[in-house]
Amino acid sequence: MSASNSMTRNTSARVHKMVVVAMLCALAYLCVFIFHFKISFLTFDAKDAILTLAAFLYGPLAGVVASLVVSFVEFFTISDTGVYGFLMNFASSAVFAGMAGLIYRYRHTLSGAILGLAAAVVSMTVVMLIMNLVITPYYMNCSVQDVVALIPTLLLPFNLMKAIMNAALTYLL
Repeated sequence: MSASNSMTRNTSARVHKMVVVAMLCALAYLCVFIFHFKISFLTFDAKDAILTLAAFLYGPLAGVVASLVVSFVEFFTISDTGVYGFLMNFASSAVFAGMAGLIYRYRHTLSGAILGLAAAVVSMTVVMLIMNLVITPYYMNCSVQDVVALIPTLLLPFNLMKAIMNAALTYLL
């Protein structure tokens, strides 16, 4: 095999990867419209399942980059939560897809995918609770104590259910 054939194959593989990730980003963005539920200032959509597929196919970095792209497009097109929403949106999706993809990268089996999704549920829930403690007081113009009071009744159940639903959808896909 000549060097030019090898370069052509590598370029073709990179282009294929970019096209697939771009299509998954477009599909994830579309999911925001189809599977979109709002509870108070919190929003559930099914895009994390699609973004996690990018992480399963091409590694955790692909999932994180796809999360950034979709969050960025949302920020400029349909978001009504501004920079705070963008930060929360990106953190949620990136942690979920990145964690699932990271574990699946090293345990490329069905049990590795399930373990990755379980870790993604836990890590996304924890990170989003921390992000809520940091960002929500600025977004809602309230105290940290007010946000702490929302953890057991709203923030924890919402983030946990969002993560579990996205993990289940990812598993089905």
